[in-house]
Amino acid sequence: MGLNRVLRVLVRAKAGRARANWKLQTLMVMFAFAFAGITAMPGKNGGNVRGNSSPGSQGGNTGGAGNGGGGQGATKVHGNKHCTADGGPAGFKKPKKANRGRGHGRPEAPLAEDLPGYEQFLSKKYGCNRAEMHRNPKKQATFDSNRNKMIEHNVKFELGESNYTMEVNKFADLTAEEFIATQGGLKIASERRAKGRPQPTGGDRHSRRQTRTKRQTPTNLLSILYPTSFTAFDWRDNSFTGVDRNGVQTACLQPVQNQGACNSGWAYAALVSLAARWCIRTGHVVRPSTQEAIDCVIVTYDDGSETSVGCQAADPVHLYDYVVDFGIASAADYPSHEDTLAYGEAQQCNVNVAGTEIELQADDGENGHFMTSDQEINLYQLLRGGPLAVGLNMERLQFYAAGVFSDFYGPREVQGYMTLIGYGTDTWLRFNQYTLTLQQLILDWWAVRSSFGEDWGEEGHVRILRRYQIAGIGSDAVLPVLP
Repeated sequence: MGLNRVLRVLVRAKAGRARANWKLQTLMVMFAFAFAGITAMPGKNGGNVRGNSSPGSQGGNTGGAGNGGGGQGATKVHGNKHCTADGGPAGFKKPKKANRGRGHGRPEAPLAEDLPGYEQFLSKKYGCNRAEMHRNPKKQATFDSNRNKMIEHNVKFELGESNYTMEVNKFADLTAEEFIATQGGLKIASERRAKGRPQPTGGDRHSRRQTRTKRQTPTNLLSILYPTSFTAFDWRDNSFTGVDRNGVQTACLQPVQNQGACNSGWAYAALVSLAARWCIRTGHVVRPSTQEAIDCVIVTYDDGSETSVGCQAADPVHLYDYVVDFGIASAADYPSHEDTLAYGEAQQCNVNVAGTEIELQADDGENGHFMTSDQEINLYQLLRGGPLAVGLNMERLQFYAAGVFSDFYGPREVQGYMTLIGYGTDTWLRFNQYTLTLQQLILDWWAVRSSFGEDWGEEGHVRILRRYQIAGIGSDAVLPVLP
């Protein structure tokens, strides 16, 4: 941590946004001098090691060489920093890092001057040409409130009171209720597990199934089924590959996807797990259609009533019920519809698309085509067969940027689903403001893949502290059973 950064943290601490005292301030400044060196002195060459941040430099705005300094109001809004050359949205995607989302070091928290203001946010999300039409006083008030929460939280991170950082992302102008409603709310969670079969209209799916591929056991499967250590494991490892429909060797785990405005995380989590496990089992890569799941899954309840899921939140079990009865098409043959991603609108179910080769264990009347677990300790063994859908409380993940999410006292009821893909351990040095000492912090975490796109979190992933059922992880895990 550079001296200039330390001083900025202390200014906010003194302002009452974090707890600090004169001993803490003195020691942190001493550590900053010791580790940052004289090059971190404010004002030397107009800034610190992160770039030119002296107020008023480069004509008084931060559109020049630096990243900080001039403050929120002086930032150049309509430059290439926030828009593309043609005025389109630059988005929130961050530069790729080789080990992002896999640990290896304590992240750096963005402070106030690093977080875009409302004008910059609109330009990043909608583009300079359309920013004005999306301006909304109510949304701006929500954004400002959320941004203040991020600033306060990131100061706590710098002072050792938290293990993860927050940032302005595409959800920054949503209230917590709006975020849950569009990205993870379980509207039919109370009607779960064997509540009837989905009945898509318009035709019979059984006739569309293709001849199944003879199953093979990849040579690396034995080491997966019999783990020697619970220290680290990750399905993003490049050794887990299969052959796709064009004969090309491809990773079993598909890239991070973006559900857009459609509340369909349940479908993404269920299909990522299903496709990866099928690839691990057979050596064949398939990419099932999420759009078909959104359009075609209909849940029939015990009282005979039916609900078309569409862009409502549902349960992975509903999708596995559907697949075991009707199969599912590939994403190439049944692609995502732009209206679904942009506006959260399901389309007419198309039953005339050929299905993939994926099949599930035949239903024996006892729901033999899926397994569930409500204990976090079971995730280790379940994960060894492939990724699996896990229910999470999404509320505090809205602005997650990096680090290990570890809010012990947050709510844990399941609000939506992501995909568990691995686990690992990080070791950090962290300053303890209460004992005024440096302490070694060992953090064991789960690696969880979202369907929010690569511009959220750690390239689409969140790391969650292990063993404490943080955010409800482990309380509701679902995985398909292959024949």
